[in-house]
Amino acid sequence: MTDKISALTARLHADGFDSAPIAALQDAFTYMDCVQRRFAHNPEPLERFNDIVRAFGAAAGAIEIEIVVRQVSELFVEHPELIEGFRSWVEVERLATRSEGPGGADGGLGAEGVGAAAVQSAMMW
Repeated sequence: MTDKISALTARLHADGFDSAPIAALQDAFTYMDCVQRRFAHNPEPLERFNDIVRAFGAAAGAIEIEIVVRQVSELFVEHPELIEGFRSWVEVERLATRSEGPGGADGGLGAEGVGAAAVQSAMMW
């Protein structure tokens, strides 16, 4: 998967995309790869995680990120490293888009919009 991530990010850079959304996408791919490897032989938690993230993305910011973090934390209760990875990734997303503000490089989506888009892209890859 690392080769796919590298190829995609190189293509995005070549197409003139800003570094912050590309970094968020790379983080999402890396996190999803960890989740997929952890549950390679037990697809139910992975499917539930995908459902949580898809619902969040489909709600277009109507669901608070704290609710999503709580749902992921409950799902991965026996895997604290996945919870911490998700929380760390969400916090990086918040900081990156907070500095962007409305109308910034994220198109005014805010942390939830960029984060959901990045994770959804990673899930579909």
